[in-house]
Amino acid sequence: MTGPYKEGDFERAIEAYLTDPARGQARWLSGHPANYDAKLALDPVKLDAFIAATQAKQWQTLVTTRFGGDEGKARATFHQTVAKMLDSQGVLRCLRVGVSVMGVDFELAYFRPEHGLTKELTELYAANRVTVVRQLIYSTKNTNELDLVLFVNGLPVATAELKNKLTKQTVKHAMKQYRSDREASEPIFARRAIAHFAVDTDEVYLATKLASQDTVFLPFNRGHNNGKGNPPGTGGKYATSYLWEEVWQRDNWLDILRRFVHVSKNDDGERSVIFPRFHQWDAVLRLLAHARTNGAGHNYLIEHSAGSGKSNTIAWLAHRLAVLHADDEPVFDKVIIVTDRLVLDQQLGDTVYQFEHKTGLVQKTKGGSSELAAALSSATSRIIISTLQKFPFVIEKLGELPDRNYAIIIDEAHSSQGGEAAKALRTALGAGAAAAVDEEDKSEDEDEPSEAEVQDLIAASVKARGKQPNLSYFAFTATPTRRTLELFGSAVGGDQRAPFHLYSMRQAIEEGFILDVLRRYTPYSVLWQVASESGGDQEVENSKATQAIVKCVSRHPETLDEKARVIVEHFHHAVAPKVGGHAKAMVACASRELAVLTYFALTKAAKAQGHESFKPLVAFSDAVSVSGTSYTEAELNGFGEAELPGKFAWVPTGDPEKDAGHELHRLLVVAEKYQTGFDQPLLHTMYVDKKLRGIRAVQTLSRLNRIHPEKDDTFVLDFVNAGADIRDAFEDFYEATMTSATSPAEMYVAHGALTAYPVIDVADEQAFAGVFLGSDPLEPTAHAQLIGHLQGAVERFAQLPDDDERKGFRAALSKFLDIYGFLAQAVAFNDPKLEATFLYGRHLQNALPTQEGGSLDLGGDIVLTHLRIEALAEQDVSPGQGGTVSDPESGEVLPPVEPTKDRLAVIIADLNTRFGAELGSGDRIILEQVLGEMAEDPELVQEAKVNSKDNFLLVFGGAFEEEMLKTDNTNKAFFERFFSDETFRADLIAGVGEEFHRRSGGDELAA
Repeated sequence: MTGPYKEGDFERAIEAYLTDPARGQARWLSGHPANYDAKLALDPVKLDAFIAATQAKQWQTLVTTRFGGDEGKARATFHQTVAKMLDSQGVLRCLRVGVSVMGVDFELAYFRPEHGLTKELTELYAANRVTVVRQLIYSTKNTNELDLVLFVNGLPVATAELKNKLTKQTVKHAMKQYRSDREASEPIFARRAIAHFAVDTDEVYLATKLASQDTVFLPFNRGHNNGKGNPPGTGGKYATSYLWEEVWQRDNWLDILRRFVHVSKNDDGERSVIFPRFHQWDAVLRLLAHARTNGAGHNYLIEHSAGSGKSNTIAWLAHRLAVLHADDEPVFDKVIIVTDRLVLDQQLGDTVYQFEHKTGLVQKTKGGSSELAAALSSATSRIIISTLQKFPFVIEKLGELPDRNYAIIIDEAHSSQGGEAAKALRTALGAGAAAAVDEEDKSEDEDEPSEAEVQDLIAASVKARGKQPNLSYFAFTATPTRRTLELFGSAVGGDQRAPFHLYSMRQAIEEGFILDVLRRYTPYSVLWQVASESGGDQEVENSKATQAIVKCVSRHPETLDEKARVIVEHFHHAVAPKVGGHAKAMVACASRELAVLTYFALTKAAKAQGHESFKPLVAFSDAVSVSGTSYTEAELNGFGEAELPGKFAWVPTGDPEKDAGHELHRLLVVAEKYQTGFDQPLLHTMYVDKKLRGIRAVQTLSRLNRIHPEKDDTFVLDFVNAGADIRDAFEDFYEATMTSATSPAEMYVAHGALTAYPVIDVADEQAFAGVFLGSDPLEPTAHAQLIGHLQGAVERFAQLPDDDERKGFRAALSKFLDIYGFLAQAVAFNDPKLEATFLYGRHLQNALPTQEGGSLDLGGDIVLTHLRIEALAEQDVSPGQGGTVSDPESGEVLPPVEPTKDRLAVIIADLNTRFGAELGSGDRIILEQVLGEMAEDPELVQEAKVNSKDNFLLVFGGAFEEEMLKTDNTNKAFFERFFSDETFRADLIAGVGEEFHRRSGGDELAA
């Protein structure tokens, strides 16, 4: 049988494409394997040809002044010196800075200049000899051949083993060949080539270091349907054609060697070559291409999953943006990176120095605004690193320098300090910051901002400045909020917003860069009953009372002790042996107070079970008061906050001297802090004791996904959440994250809803705008005039008939400001009326009286009478496919429903005995949760308010059944009876529907 199906045919197809004369200056040269000197590990023929074409004068100087005209001796010495320099300095450094031979300097490559102003540099770049050689015998010890070797001016820089599936050989065979049949000590592997490609017709893998059986190959695939692999080849191309058509394209390949590949050094001083993964390289090139074509003034959202290597992607992008030119002019004057990633400044500085060999190009600003201003005006600093909490000041300073263009790279909230960045942003943005944050992004502990809140605060800061034509934002995150998507996302399919570039969670999991944290998820059922010691005669708000009861139960000593017993017992039986016996676990708590109480309960349980050596640690910000005593993290742990990551990471070495003085910590109790941005590969299990929704669920549980050589799974034990809810949260971010853009029409609807309230007077608006925009800010009376124009609205707000109206006005004002602020980023409005309302409203929002509220303190009135904690079945709740982030709210503004009041005894009876013998305690809790979820549906609440009870029950039944289907069916008998017994279902719907109608204010209609 004959035909183009053998491995050699695959090789020839690749070589034919690379060396095709029709490709012009982009074509590769075809090399000859016989020209390779295995002892020197280079191709002297191509090296000599390059020197002759580009550096004839230097060569003549070497021959005549150092070797008396003996060209043969000069050539031999030159080859030997280059080989020795490659051995000692590495091929990357020699290509970038050249070599010195007997005091004469030679360049070994010329890279593409950033602009075309110097014709000579362009000509030298074109003179590079980029060569592909097939079937290269690389060793002096044997006749083994490499399928392909890539050379630059005679220096081997990459190797490739190719496999053809038609011969039943795959990429796995290529990797096995490298591991088993390629001796890692050979010069071409040990001291020359920086990348080794294993390639078949469908997939590509890459290694930067051969180490026999320990060689690590990483996927170098484009991804397919947001997962691993590559799209099928079309039009006569292979699925892997992108490798030689795009990555090995002459300009791209030289660019990768020049500005991507770099050498990294770990804490132990061990060096490793970093080669970009495909999605990193692709993202940087696409961003550069768009910025080069469109200039400054554009926003970009880069949604790259955990495990995507964002630090390196940011470093590469920052350097490239700093030198980016269009039409021989720089696109950006400065690049500013906003991040709390502590290692990024050192990493970025080291990386950029390898590319530029100059110091001072990267500057981290540690001081105040004066240092930042100096860095922005510096002639040498092209890349400036600032912290998240300084972001508002960065934007303010850039507003003072409108004649320059800036690229601002925003790293997602990556601080292991939890809510510290959000707190600082809140302070910097002022009182209006709270209104810019979605309710679902707020922490249960009001003093502990969530990391999702950081994204919303950044968006608030950006939109407060308005769209600036000289600023481009490059926002990196694994879990974009709706606000982030709307502000930084790209328009796709009409009003949809999507990331500019995506590397999905699904692809990261399937490619093995992170673990799937939902494969082993076990919810625990916590069943309880309470009673009121006082008899429950006091009147309280229904919703607040329910929250207070749940809070009281969660902090009850018996509850804490029982959960701690479960955690300690489970950890030591099921978790401790994992990850080579070094597994760690985290306990995520709903508040700082609960974290402290849990820490004490775990310490007590560990001692009771004989595990005192495994002392738990606790992490929370600031000081917290528990039962009248103030505690700090450092006091409880016995060392400073900055030491915690290292202390928690420590594992015994087995050497008594090295282990002396160290304590083994395997449990870390946290409250928001360390629930995001904490990369600890030994973290195997998460014990969840807090409600998790949306982004916060993904960010919290993703602490477990970091890979480790001995870590093959993870585990989640959840006391609070249902598996279906967690799966739904991950669904939004598993593949592509999208949201719908706010329509301009919604802004006018929101404006109409706001002006329907008799609060804002047009004359006050106009007068306020005139003073604000036209007065000298130093004018002594200007501030008083502004306050005066706001005072009338404040008084009219206070005169609204009831709290319901006042809450409705606040909601309408917040909605209008939110929508206008976002749309002003993308659409140029020529409507002075809206602008005046926006300007006036922003300040009025801060001038309105502070809202009353807060949690309800029931003191010692609640007594825990029954408690049972039991494990449910372990579940695999991994998402099956991607989803979408909830669409923005519509322009219609519905005021919050005023919570009804009832006697405490009635509320407790509702929690414990609403349906008597028909249901148990756990089922009553489930029904309470269902009511709470349904109460968040404004349309259903409105139906209850405007209909009689009997009419409302006609629509309530269907909604209740849908909500029951979403609920975790912990009591199968109850759920089976509900969906099979018509009488039971009707009675239950009637009873629960009547309660929902009453809570929603429907009883007022009857009255």
